[in-house]
Amino acid sequence: MMDRVKEGDRDLMPAISYLVDAVVPADAEPAVCLDWWDKNKQHWTIPFPEAKEEPKQPTEAKPAEEAAPERIQAPQLPSDREAGEAPVEGGPAHKSVARDVPSE
Repeated sequence: MMDRVKEGDRDLMPAISYLVDAVVPADAEPAVCLDWWDKNKQHWTIPFPEAKEEPKQPTEAKPAEEAAPERIQAPQLPSDREAGEAPVEGGPAHKSVARDVPSE
């Protein structure tokens, strides 16, 4: 945006004024905007992290048979017995699981 203001583009002044909460008036001269920017840009720029590695180069296309993704099997959850939990009354394991109930 500031590059366009440096070129004398005044069309962005209302947008810049809005973005900086009218610290720079919408009808300000581009020089006023650029002066404010030079003094305050460290608080308004977004630092982008440096890339950790070079982007990978595209690989050769594989035939359809080779390119098919592998099926991923969902992890198996432990049953109520394996987890050490009592089955929920009325649940599917309710009648088939014997419980040790102390006699009174």
